[in-house]
Amino acid sequence: MLFSPWWVLLLSVLGPQAAENAGTKMVIRNTFGSHPNYNTTYWTADRRRTEFTRAVQRTKEDGSVEWVDDAISVFIVRCDLGQSFTLNMKAEEYSAAEYPPKRLTPEEMAARGINTPVAPQPTLRIETTTVDTGERKELFGHVARHVITTAKQIPLEGSHTQAQETVRDGWYIDVDQTISCEPKLPAGTVSGFVMAGAVVGGKEMMMERPEFVNIGARETGIPVKETRTTTSEAAPATGVRRYSDSINESEVTQFTEGPLDPALFEVPPGFKHVERSQRNSAQ
Repeated sequence: MLFSPWWVLLLSVLGPQAAENAGTKMVIRNTFGSHPNYNTTYWTADRRRTEFTRAVQRTKEDGSVEWVDDAISVFIVRCDLGQSFTLNMKAEEYSAAEYPPKRLTPEEMAARGINTPVAPQPTLRIETTTVDTGERKELFGHVARHVITTAKQIPLEGSHTQAQETVRDGWYIDVDQTISCEPKLPAGTVSGFVMAGAVVGGKEMMMERPEFVNIGARETGIPVKETRTTTSEAAPATGVRRYSDSINESEVTQFTEGPLDPALFEVPPGFKHVERSQRNSAQ
């Protein structure tokens, strides 16, 4: 039986604090398979709005089929209010929560099944090699650098995770996406992975304890164009190892800096407030 912990990729790259600006809009095209979808982010010094969409098929009047972007949800952070809002665009509903969110209590962690004991010794090595090719070009008024990052997930003794390698080949610019109330990562923390325990044969396994090895200075800029290729290794019951590849491409199609409409960061009139537990959060 194959299994692995859940790895969640953070939606944004956090950089150092920068001077306040009027506002920024960034549209990213993500392609996984044959049909792309678009996510749009707006931010100023103390607030952010992220719109999540998906590609869906629509039948036109002449009977032909076309792909269109369908808005799924919107996530708004308001530092000035100390709140975040998750909008369900189709149902015209929204939920609100405190922001930054408070740490979970032991009781809350137990209720969510994330109090799994952690292995006493490292069971998983995350080895990241970053290579700056030295190539440069101007993109959206910023100097972009070409960087290739290879992250290897290497199981150690006691691991219940499959081997994996992800290569990110992209162009990056130094633009700050942080807002004034953004939670700061503790010193020495490596962003990018969140782990959970695994259950095998009805038995809960210990949570992996990772160790991080960095070769070269890690890239912290915004990817304006990036191809991410992931190769996973699996060993089925036959003992024969198999490999699978997935390719995900992302590209910034619009990047503008200037004044933003304050209404972007408000809950639209007519939206009904619901408790967060009634809807899945986009956070």
